[in-house]
Amino acid sequence: MNEKRNPVLSKSRRVPLVVRFIQKPFSYQLLVAEALFWISIMWAVIRFLPFRVFLRVIKKHSVDNASVSGDRIDTDLISKKVARTVVSVSRRVPWDCKCLVKASAGKIMLNKRCISNVMCLGVSKSGMMGTSGNRSQETEAVHFEQVEVNNPKPVKREMRPHAWLIAGDEVILGGEKLDDYVEVSRF
Repeated sequence: MNEKRNPVLSKSRRVPLVVRFIQKPFSYQLLVAEALFWISIMWAVIRFLPFRVFLRVIKKHSVDNASVSGDRIDTDLISKKVARTVVSVSRRVPWDCKCLVKASAGKIMLNKRCISNVMCLGVSKSGMMGTSGNRSQETEAVHFEQVEVNNPKPVKREMRPHAWLIAGDEVILGGEKLDDYVEVSRF
C-alpha cells in the first residue's frame, strides 16, 4: 500500500514556536527574555531619546577590560550564543530592528557576562566617495547634497550608517559586508 502524505496534515504537525520555547531549558528561556528586554529598551532609547542618552546607557553598562577574566573558549562560545539569541529575537519582534539596536543589546548582554567587546559605528564607503555601491537592508540612507568646487551643480550622495559588535577577535553581530564600511567610532 502506497500511502501519500497529505501536505496539509504534515504542516499541522509542526510544533508551534511557543511550545518549542517552553520545551527549551530554563537557561535558554532566560537568555531569550534578556535579549527581548534589551532589544526593546535599546530600540526605545534609539528611537525616542537623543544620542547622548544612548551613549550614557552604553557607558553605564560597560565593563572594564582589565577586569575581564575567563577561558578564551568559554567566552567565544558565550558570545556566539548571545549573538545568535539577539539575532533570533530581533527577527521575531513586531518592530524593525536595525544593526544599532542589535549591536547595543548584544554589547550590554556581553558586558553583563564580563566578556570584553567593542561596538563599532561606521559609514559606507560608497556614501563617502559618492559612488553607488551595494545597499544594505540593515541601514537607512541619509541623503545629502555636496557642491563641488569645479562643478556648481549639487551632487546627490547618501551616507549609510552601520553598527557591528566585536568580541575577542571576531565580529559577532553586523559583520555582513564590513569591507563596504569605514569605522568612525568605537565604544
